[in-house]
Amino acid sequence: MKKFAIIIPALALALASFAPNAEAATLPEIKGRFDSVEIKLDKVMNRFSDVIDRAEALGKDTTEAEALYNDAEAKREVAKSEVAELKVMLDGAEKMTPEIKAQAKVTKESLKDFKETMVEMHDRLKELFSKKPVADDGEPAEVGDDAE
Repeated sequence: MKKFAIIIPALALALASFAPNAEAATLPEIKGRFDSVEIKLDKVMNRFSDVIDRAEALGKDTTEAEALYNDAEAKREVAKSEVAELKVMLDGAEKMTPEIKAQAKVTKESLKDFKETMVEMHDRLKELFSKKPVADDGEPAEVGDDAE
């Protein structure tokens, strides 16, 4: 579960690093930040997919985590399309315009929605891995007991 300790801060950093501030960064720098965000979105999803697969292999009920994963996947696609739209706007721009700022705000909100779902999925998976197996009699299972 230490991997999660790395994923969430990395995602938060990615979200914070692209904040559209015309005074702080040039348009090419902002566009470059968005290029890395798309890659990070895919990386994070792949890591969560691996953890869900591992939980399934251990016989854990991943129904809720899978539902959150599907929700996150949909939000990732929305975020990626918003990022792509913003990048197109930045390509032809010489300076920050109100339209670019508005699109940057929409993009940031879609990325925040994605992050919130990822944090919730992280919490559910953390709970899955922290639960101790329970034997049929309701008592915590011993190492050799079969638990459901």
